[in-house]
Amino acid sequence: MKVLLIDGHVLFRDALGLLIRMRFRGLHVLQAGDISTAVQLLSRHPDVCLMLLDLDLLDGQGLQAIASLREQAPAARLVVLSADDRPHTVQQAVGAGACGFVPKTVDGDTLARVLQVALDGGVYCRRAARTRC
Repeated sequence: MKVLLIDGHVLFRDALGLLIRMRFRGLHVLQAGDISTAVQLLSRHPDVCLMLLDLDLLDGQGLQAIASLREQAPAARLVVLSADDRPHTVQQAVGAGACGFVPKTVDGDTLARVLQVALDGGVYCRRAARTRC
């Protein structure tokens, strides 16, 4: 199984990739620093089962990037990773087609639970005040 990390920060992607490989031994991790690279990787790897997307990318349009990636890989699950965890942002991400939302402030155990929920076909988001998922 393959997972695609889409984040503009190389160090963050590398660290997250290591964490994922430690917790999910069967996942192969691909990385992209922007949406255009992600689309190219998805066209070469149609078997990507999970995408992790940062909403703050130089060439991304935030929440609009969710629709673009879902169109490119409709069978893949998409989880948003973001420093912006305001309830409105979480609701919009899930409404746009994300099956999970992970604030960048979570610990590794929480991230592993979110990814497992996504891989199992569920929807996960941190319950914040006034947030419904």
